[in-house]
Parts: sequence; structure tokens; C-alpha cells
Amino acid sequence: MKRKLIKQGKGGFTVTLPIGWVRKSNLDGGEELEVQEVDQGIIISSEKQQKEKEITLSVVESSPSRIRTMLSSAYRRGYTTVILASKTDLSFTVINKIVDSLLGFVIVEQKKNKVVIKNVMKDDTDNVESILAKYFVTIHYLQQQVISDGKESEIRSLHQSIIKLRDYCQRMIHLTAFGGDKCYEYNTLVFVAEKIAANYFDLTGKKLGNMEVASLKEKSILFSKLQQSLLGKDLEKAIRLNNNMSTMRKKELQKKIHPVIFSLTERLFALSSRTVGILI
Repeated sequence: MKRKLIKQGKGGFTVTLPIGWVRKSNLDGGEELEVQEVDQGIIISSEKQQKEKEITLSVVESSPSRIRTMLSSAYRRGYTTVILASKTDLSFTVINKIVDSLLGFVIVEQKKNKVVIKNVMKDDTDNVESILAKYFVTIHYLQQQVISDGKESEIRSLHQSIIKLRDYCQRMIHLTAFGGDKCYEYNTLVFVAEKIAANYFDLTGKKLGNMEVASLKEKSILFSKLQQSLLGKDLEKAIRLNNNMSTMRKKELQKKIHPVIFSLTERLFALSSRTVGILI
């Protein structure tokens, strides 16, 4: 990335630092940095470690879905330690299964009414784009497996991996403020992409006609092209795809089609609109 030198008074210059690196390093105004000259460049570093973020969540409802919602929310917001506290006994089996679905999280302490969960994996904050690429590729592979009537067990496993990657992508986007003022747009994009995967997953093992299978294939190709336009930062291509999906959506509104397939069209249109918004 490039940064402009800003002249300050007589002979002094300043340069701005990437906000993602500043936040990841837990820095603030007035902090001291190490500046080292090397050949024709400089190295700027900080010895300050990433701040440990801890939160205690009170478990009122013991349903697995409620607990997962609470835990995954804390996970995506970048917490490194999460304490679950309850007035009643907590099920180790239920919580362990939920924790296993969050990359890097493990249970480090378990009592009847208290569970301590920590992140033991170094967050890969330098490669958010690579993580996003892996996420989209995995979704596309699931689409291909559903279209080709692949094994239900493999498709189910892929869907679980996609949910894991969704949460991890959103965690990394939050920790690095990825996209700057378009951070929210990226978060929404990741969310909508998982819903598209869920549409395909819902069709696993269903009897579909030739027209419906053809429609799924077409939408899988469009999804892949959208991914390419996003990662390749190709705004013109993204706008063309958005226009194509708008036309497709209008046509399908006038027909009787499978409700899941129409929901897929709606979400693809939303994904394409979000992609255009990010690239503008």
C-alpha cells in the first residue's frame, strides 16, 4: 500500500499508518513505536501485544441455539476469553459441540454453572482476503455437490465448515476493520453468502426437475463470477452481474418456481448489490 508524506513545519514529515495494523497492535495516540532504518527503507514495529478481550455472558436460556448465538456473537466481535455463567447446570456436551464450531476456541475450565472459553489460535489478521477467497470457494464447491447429487454426509460437513468460516471471516473483518468505512458492507456480504449456501443445502436430496437443476447451475456460475469480480476489484463486471440478476429476478417474479430457488435469486441479487457497493 502507498502513503503520502505530509510536511510538518521546518524539515519534519509525517505519514499515516494503516488503521487495521494500529487496531490489531492495540495502539493509541501518544504510543511509542520502534523505527529502524534498513538500506533504502524503514521498519516500524511495536512491542505491544494484542489486547486480551474478556466478556462474561449470563446464560438464562439453556437451549443450544441461544447459547450458540451468544457465543458466536462474542467470537465475531473479537473476544479472546468468554465466560459462560448460569444459575443452573450447564451441559458440557452441548457447549463443547458449540465451541468446536468456532475456529480457535477451546474450553479451558468447566464447572457446573461456569464455563471458561479461550481463543488459542493466532488470528490470521494479515490474510483476510485469502480467508474470504477460501470461504467463497467452499460455498461454490457445496453448490457443485448439491447440483451433482453428491453424498448427503459430505454436503452436511461442507455446510458446517461454511458456518465456521463465516464466523471466522466476520471475526477477522472486525479485528482488522477490513475495508475501512466499508467494514459493515463486508460483514453483510459474508452473511448473505452463507444464506446462499443454506439455500443449496436445503435442496440436498430433493427431487428437482431439469429446469430447476439448470437454474441452480446458472446461479452457481453467477456466484463464482461475483466472487471473481469482488476479489479482482472489477467494478464493471460486478455492475453487469447485478443488472443480469435484476433482470432474472423480475422474470422469476412472473413465474411459478420453487420457493427455495427464488429465495436463492433474491439473495444473489442482494450479494451482487453489496459487491457493487463495496467496489464503488
